[in-house]
Amino acid sequence: MQERGEPLRIRRATVQDAPAVLKVFDEVMAWFVEMGNEGQWGSEPWSALPRRVQLVEEACALPEAWVAEDADGRLLAALVLGEAQPYVPAATEPEIYVRVLVASRDARARGIGRRLLAFADDRARAVGVQRLRVDCYGGGSGALVQFYESCGYARISTFDVDGWPGQLLGRSLPHSRVALHAIRASRPEDGARVVEIWRRAVDATHGFLTPEDRQAIDALVCGFLPQAPLWLAVDAQDYPLAFMLLDKGHMEALFVDPGCRGTGIGAALVHHGLALHPQMSTDVNEQNAQAVGFYEKMGFERTGRSALDGQGRPYPLLHLQHRSV
Repeated sequence: MQERGEPLRIRRATVQDAPAVLKVFDEVMAWFVEMGNEGQWGSEPWSALPRRVQLVEEACALPEAWVAEDADGRLLAALVLGEAQPYVPAATEPEIYVRVLVASRDARARGIGRRLLAFADDRARAVGVQRLRVDCYGGGSGALVQFYESCGYARISTFDVDGWPGQLLGRSLPHSRVALHAIRASRPEDGARVVEIWRRAVDATHGFLTPEDRQAIDALVCGFLPQAPLWLAVDAQDYPLAFMLLDKGHMEALFVDPGCRGTGIGAALVHHGLALHPQMSTDVNEQNAQAVGFYEKMGFERTGRSALDGQGRPYPLLHLQHRSV
């Protein structure tokens, strides 16, 4: 399993990622053939089948297509979320459907499938959805079905598509049981975790960023955030759940791990900041409607607007001041 803090970047996919994703499919296909499991996807490499190539290219272009990379930029896995497949029963409540999940056989990719499913949970929470479904190959040894069950999914029904046996599974997200234990100053060893929180939070809430801008901002953040003087919200095991960056009376950043949203951790950090600086101000991306609503609920009022962000990119900022001023 990958350890906490080990570099792994999850970013939005583009059509340009299709060849690397196909390479991952080819790795998995070769493994299946070696095991004698040709019933799942056949025996031909996907990169040699025009229809499969087209399907992967179309999948990578979807708005909820994601890829996972290691620290060297090597693509290790892909995840595509969206609407239910046409061959399964229609959803009876709002849901996110896991349309594609594939991970490299490389040892560095071990555990990434589970991390991507956890990321799918984060995406569901970010849009207020509590239900996820997925389907998979239901034949062979049943190992794939068992994998999803080990990740919290339960069997719903079986189906058959032209002789291909499938299994539909579903998962309802539990209410978060994460508890804030303390707020403390950051330490050097927190660097990898705070970058992970930033990435997870941005991927869950900043869908308006272009892939190019997301990558450029990521490089900037990795360069300064691990050394920045932060306030961390931590659990009983001293594991960081969220962070806040204050510069005198201005809150430069507030990011909460998506798995902890709705638990009051973000509000606790804001209250901590207000205790230090009652006249605290902050800026928020206008396109991040959930964050705007959060700050307004916390007592911040709009004092201005900028058409560009701090780096001159076309992401408008709202300038906020706490009404205690």
